Amino acid sequence: MEDSVSSVDPVHGLVDDLREQVAQGRLAPGALLPSTRDLAVRYGVSKRAVVKALHELDRDGVIDCRPRRRASVRKRWGGSGNILTVIRQPDHVAAYKQPRWMGWILMAADQALLAKDRVVTRVLIDEDVSDDQQVGKLEEALARFGDRAVDGVLLTGASKGAMLQTKYLDEQGIPWVSIKRLSPQTQHNFVEVDRAAAGQVVGELFALSQFESLLYVDLHPSEFNLGSMSQFSGMQFGYMNAGGMYENIRCLWLEESDVDKAAEVFSAYAKVHGMPRAVFAGGDYLGLDIIQAVRSMGLSVPGDVAVVGGTGLELPDESHRELTAVRQPMHAVGQEAARLLIEMLEKEQTNAPGIQLLPDLVIRKSFCPDQAVIESVDLEFASKISIESNS
Repeated sequence: MEDSVSSVDPVHGLVDDLREQVAQGRLAPGALLPSTRDLAVRYGVSKRAVVKALHELDRDGVIDCRPRRRASVRKRWGGSGNILTVIRQPDHVAAYKQPRWMGWILMAADQALLAKDRVVTRVLIDEDVSDDQQVGKLEEALARFGDRAVDGVLLTGASKGAMLQTKYLDEQGIPWVSIKRLSPQTQHNFVEVDRAAAGQVVGELFALSQFESLLYVDLHPSEFNLGSMSQFSGMQFGYMNAGGMYENIRCLWLEESDVDKAAEVFSAYAKVHGMPRAVFAGGDYLGLDIIQAVRSMGLSVPGDVAVVGGTGLELPDESHRELTAVRQPMHAVGQEAARLLIEMLEKEQTNAPGIQLLPDLVIRKSFCPDQAVIESVDLEFASKISIESNS
């Protein structure tokens, strides 16, 4: 059956007719439109007119037009109240003994989403499955909701599989937010702690304290775990910007197999290269292991070696109470991730600028710079510096 549109303005007529079909449900969300050629024949217009009409509908958010694909009716996510949180089984668990930090982030995100009357469902995906299988697991999770659909998705961690998942979500028009930047090139839809800033404030304090031998210790950077390199580079910048010399800085990269014996690896390094005056450890457990190693060699902390941890966790055995640490704002990350996703839903957007949060620095026994040094630090790199009782 041939449809007809105004011969005076075929583009406007085609736009109005297709818009009406979508509004009345004759073209359902996700439905593919006929090809450009078939639409031209059906409506008795030129292909050029069809292309112009489809572009106008795409601009207005009625349909999705993608190169070399048939246009489809845009899916209207945002009315079901369902939020899917996709959790990769934690990588590098051994590095921090337990993945407590992600638990705190997700708890804060859940609370913020529930406060907005959202229903949160968590999906666990084993990181050992292939990248394509991770996308398949996401598709299965979305399909379980059926007609109720899903408003948006929270993703945890960075990996090739996560990048493929976001590509799939973009194709489906589903808003998503990642807790951690997926790659250095990613500029949108993420919330994370600015680890470069964390490194900068520590490096500056080390320089102002006149330390002339620094060591950064962390897991070896990888394609999807660049936070350690960002933090190390930040420490270099902060140290040299405050007058320190580049040659005073070294790093010790650990393999995953080394993490549970970090104290032993550090001791072996110190015997060969000499004991550093200050150590910045990428994680708190790592920092505590280094304190143990220093003391086992008959030296004192912070008298001989100052140690700073890079997470700021509250550990169950209270051992963290002596560790000076960069405290990453876990709850704020979760709250901001939820706020960003809700804002995208309310504005019917699928993209929004990424957010980086500044850490705090908590001064404790393992590194106690003079008050004058603390007061001279540039707080561009930390939201605040606090001093906790050493008693």
